[in-house]
Amino acid sequence: QRSTPDLYQKLFTQYFRGKLFILALDQAANFVVQQLIASVHNTVQLQLIFQELTTRDDTFRKLFGM
Repeated sequence: QRSTPDLYQKLFTQYFRGKLFILALDQAANFVVQQLIASVHNTVQLQLIFQELTTRDDTFRKLFGM
């Protein structure tokens, strides 16, 4: 079940913002990050997530074992 756009933004800001990279690398928390991405309500939210996951040069290499 999806949250409202406002609730999604509050949850993202309070619990995930600034932590997505570390959470994405964790085997248990990675599922939560996947669900966060799958539940975005608009392109702005997706852009925020994408920017956070791509701010480090080694992000994709670490996330995908390259």
